[in-house]
Amino acid sequence: MTEKKQETQDISRRKYLKYVAAGVVAVAAVGGGAYYYSTMPPTPAPTATATPTMTATATATETGTTFTGPNQPPLYFDIWLALPDIVKMNMDNFNAQNNETGQVSVVSGDYTSVVETKLISKSKIDMVFGTPVQAVRWYKAGWLNSVDEGPHYSDIVKDIYPWVVDLMEQPQGGHLGWPYFVGGDVLHTNDKMLGQMLGRTPEASDYPKTWDDVLNQCREAKQKGLSNQPFLPEWYAWLGGLPSYIQVQCYSEGEFLFDKNFDPTFDVNTPFADVLTNWKAFVDEGLAPTSEFATTEAEHIAAFCTGKYLYSVQRDYDCYSFNDPTKSKMAGYSHIVYPMPGRTHDAAALIGGLFLISNNKFFDRDAWQSFRHFRLIEHFAWKDKNGNYAAKNYQNVFPVWMGYPSMNNDPATRALWVSKGWMSADDFDNNTKMIEGTKVPPVYKGCIWFQEWLIGSGGVNDLVPQVMSGKIKVDECVTTLRALAVDLKNKYS
Repeated sequence: MTEKKQETQDISRRKYLKYVAAGVVAVAAVGGGAYYYSTMPPTPAPTATATPTMTATATATETGTTFTGPNQPPLYFDIWLALPDIVKMNMDNFNAQNNETGQVSVVSGDYTSVVETKLISKSKIDMVFGTPVQAVRWYKAGWLNSVDEGPHYSDIVKDIYPWVVDLMEQPQGGHLGWPYFVGGDVLHTNDKMLGQMLGRTPEASDYPKTWDDVLNQCREAKQKGLSNQPFLPEWYAWLGGLPSYIQVQCYSEGEFLFDKNFDPTFDVNTPFADVLTNWKAFVDEGLAPTSEFATTEAEHIAAFCTGKYLYSVQRDYDCYSFNDPTKSKMAGYSHIVYPMPGRTHDAAALIGGLFLISNNKFFDRDAWQSFRHFRLIEHFAWKDKNGNYAAKNYQNVFPVWMGYPSMNNDPATRALWVSKGWMSADDFDNNTKMIEGTKVPPVYKGCIWFQEWLIGSGGVNDLVPQVMSGKIKVDECVTTLRALAVDLKNKYS
């Protein structure tokens, strides 16, 4: 990173800290990735890779004495509770291959607050998980380091999806991290109920092409007495709940909400208002439970497993639960609707998790310590010294898509997931195509107040439930959120 770029980040950090002190910056109600780890299954015991006993050695360099082995400062990786055994196995492998001393710490509670506190105070924190909307704030504040200086940066760029590289690139320069996994919300089916409604085995052509089709099929399911409330919307009030779902449905209608200058493009006569109107119809006709506003993601997943609903918006990897006969009453009958219903069927870059490293200059690291951090993130996010993708260890136990086409198009991965019953071959192929065609919303590229617009006071999470309860009208909600966006942009500019 050039001195000019770093100076810009330092200035931004001082301004950001001023906002924190004033209580302006919104902190997520749940830690980054909590909406992800709440769904994770118990991890099968991995094949343990023992961390060898290392002898500390000293190597003289031009900058002084560099210690390798257990006596050099440990590298601390603070993680949310998602497959911690796999994370620790990958760390053991990293330590063994590099004679390193990396440590994994699982953060319970509010992950975001813990991470931000450690970053602000320069505590022992070297690598973390984060979501895109969190990461842009931390990067703008100067707490994260660009990954561009990593020794394998150019190799990773060639190997990864081009849209991921685009998403990671920030206006002030540099790329803020590498993906932990990719994917997002999709529409899941209950083909057992759909078959009862149709009187035959459903085919892909029977799935809804628009969100009005979803509404009409749910009306039919209710009329036929198959379900009192056939639609299960993703309305729980976490960053990965209602805020994620409203983005997904808007994007599928061709509404990307903000332009490249972070000015709102939505209004009372754009698809954003149509999405809210569609949701209101589900509520007014008793087709969707309003109790979803007060639920959790774990409860949301469990509810769809009961088989009482025709359709539900959930994470793509939640097919794992819906097709698990020990959890689900529709195991083997749940599929992913492809393409996404909507006018344009666009899928957008809702990456669920990123690998991020703390800023080397901010933490006063020398060249060797900085190199260790780049080596750490590249090992986890890309390949180990033997040329193996570390993330493959996740795909071996859970159906999660990664940021590399070669991983997601691996016939062995496809065969494994299908043989495990996690999804059909068509579901695998279709969701992989949806991920390949992902578009990047402009607001994801450097907008530090987007998270506040989604979950802060008076934002999306506050106003949308009021529309559904009838307290305010759709147009009032839209104009208020538009005004809030303008105010936030002015405040942070």
